Amino acid sequence: MSEEALQQMERLSVANRYAAAIMHEINNPLESLTNLMFLIKHGASDATTVKAYAELSEIQLVRMGELTRRTLSFYRDHTEPSDFDLIEIAESALKIHAHRVKRQSVEVCKKVPTTAIAHVFPGEILQVLSNLILNSLDALPETGGVLTLRVKT
Repeated sequence: MSEEALQQMERLSVANRYAAAIMHEINNPLESLTNLMFLIKHGASDATTVKAYAELSEIQLVRMGELTRRTLSFYRDHTEPSDFDLIEIAESALKIHAHRVKRQSVEVCKKVPTTAIAHVFPGEILQVLSNLILNSLDALPETGGVLTLRVKT
């Protein structure tokens, strides 16, 4: 197999892992919404309870919208590299994996400057950082550990 084919396979593997992570993060609020809708239909007996469930539903919808917007913002109209803040990209990658970080009780230690502007393809950097975070979480124990995020230009 040629080196080019191996590189293409690696890129597809990274893209698949990234897509799976995003789908997992979207699935969590969807499950919450499904449960809240069930409770509204079958368990809410008064307007106050229905309103409370509706407010919780709205929080989940906002969470999904933010995740979607952040992810898409790195892929829109970036056919050429542009100046982008690497810290913003790193923060987005951490948010994408926040559920798993929390589930594993991982402490995140950030060692970043105020800004770190670089001329990059932001979507590709997001994929790389996402993959590094996933690999780091895989290497940590099931619970506990420290994930250190450093950004330098």
